[in-house]
Amino acid sequence: MLFGIFLGLLLALSSCVPSAEAPQPASALEAAGAAPLSRVSGHAEQSLQTPTYALRGTVVNSVTSEPVRNALVQLFFAGQRFVLTGPDGTFQFDGLPAVGQVNVMVHKPGYFSPQDVRTSSHSFSQNMRAVTVGPDQPPIVLKLIPEGIISGRISSDGGEPIESLRVHLLSDGIEDGRKVRQELRAVHTNEAGEFRAFDLAPGQYFLFVGPSEAESYPANGPQQGAQGYPAVFYSGSSELASASPIEITPGTHVDINLALSLQPFYRVSGTVSGFPSAEGLNLQFLDPAGQPVGVISDFDPDKGTFRTLPMPPGPYTITAQAQDSKTQRTFFASRSVNLNSDLSGVHLALLPGATIPVNVSVEVTHHDSVELPGGLTRISRQGTTITVQANQVPVRVALVPKDPLLSQMQYGSESTPNAGNDSLAIANVPPGTYTAEIYPNGIYYIQSARSGSTDLLREDLTIAPGGSVQPIQVVVRDDFASLDGKISSNAQADSAVVIVMPEDAPRQSRQVVMNNPKDSFHLSQLAPGAYKVLAVDRLDNFEYKNPDVLRKYLSKARDIALLPDQTASVDLELVRLGD
Repeated sequence: MLFGIFLGLLLALSSCVPSAEAPQPASALEAAGAAPLSRVSGHAEQSLQTPTYALRGTVVNSVTSEPVRNALVQLFFAGQRFVLTGPDGTFQFDGLPAVGQVNVMVHKPGYFSPQDVRTSSHSFSQNMRAVTVGPDQPPIVLKLIPEGIISGRISSDGGEPIESLRVHLLSDGIEDGRKVRQELRAVHTNEAGEFRAFDLAPGQYFLFVGPSEAESYPANGPQQGAQGYPAVFYSGSSELASASPIEITPGTHVDINLALSLQPFYRVSGTVSGFPSAEGLNLQFLDPAGQPVGVISDFDPDKGTFRTLPMPPGPYTITAQAQDSKTQRTFFASRSVNLNSDLSGVHLALLPGATIPVNVSVEVTHHDSVELPGGLTRISRQGTTITVQANQVPVRVALVPKDPLLSQMQYGSESTPNAGNDSLAIANVPPGTYTAEIYPNGIYYIQSARSGSTDLLREDLTIAPGGSVQPIQVVVRDDFASLDGKISSNAQADSAVVIVMPEDAPRQSRQVVMNNPKDSFHLSQLAPGAYKVLAVDRLDNFEYKNPDVLRKYLSKARDIALLPDQTASVDLELVRLGD
């Protein structure tokens, strides 16, 4: 993706930068054939001219401090300008008025910008750095973080290369203050058994290899049945909990060699019940990395019987799913097995997923909204103005699975058909444990959210197979608080992140990313209450919604109490993570 951005901007640079041999007219009058101002009055020209300045700098490798040549530097001011760094890594933009701050970005394949890593985001706006243009601006230094690489070779225990073996790279990342594990990419070994995964940002990774396809042998030969190479984590474990993490620091190249032994493959057979006979059935075997493995070779929809092709030994989670097109209900079943021989008699009984009503109560304390044509309403509060549909649902509730083997899709609240926008429900939720994410629409904050005795702002929601779930009751109010603030630091920082944490509900913490730590910040729609406010230099690998991780930095946070309709101010000291 970064290479595509680089290539596109490089083409734009080659086509858009004006030639130095094509001077432009000094004014519209001169373009029309009039004499230049300098021919009329040199003093008048000097008095009308605005002083301009140059922005100079160098792009360097963050690890070696060596200059990076042919890096594309992009400047945002009255449009965009581009320039490539020279052999010594230097660049220069000329003719800039003293407008204060401008934004710059730097790109080169094989590198990351510090903003990429610090915010765990590749979004366009968050990859920019603010710099000052003026008479006293010294040359700036832009750093690029070199990519990490994981490569290696996979062979049999006899030393023969294993070709076309799938290699999965899993990463532990942080999204919204929570740790998430996901498959970053997958590659295959070549004819020499070699693989290579590049363009890796600093972080922690897990390598998961295999399985191979089964090789069948005649029943009367020296090798009977089906054999193949199993799926294993580096370094040799079949369980993620026992896998060895691979630490990638800037510019790291890790070489890994694995030797695998042929093992017998086994079949699984059994029955599935409880699904609509006329509908299709999705039956999957998930390995410890959450990847689907195995193929159903025989399935009888009338009897509900199934049989798989040979599969490698190890632990699996079997999932089954079917939907009734008439009722739109979805049915689920799952169970865990440990495959170490042919397994028969496995039974899965599908049960309907839970449908959870969502009831929203809006407590209005302000009556200053303005009705607009077209069914719109304009609402202003504490300097914030929005326009919404008059009948807009005030909240959206999403349930996010906590089981890494489940799909990371969110199950969200939607309007009940033919019941109007005020009737909400989350339909067809499979069994499992979920974190509730609740987003207000409009000028509101979430005062409370409960399902029976479960406080969804502080606790997870567990849904049992075939069990009923109490409706979700959400209360929103409009007398929210706001927080303004500034950050001070004794050291130069390219960016900052402000985290606002409710003392009694840390999972409801919010954060705002600042491209320039010298700017002020503003957060609104905060629930009244006691908070801890912390400013850090980056977000990468900072699991701030984990109390155990956060505890180390709480002594450096500021305490503040917010009242309804209050706008409070706070001054923060920038904390460098890891110090």
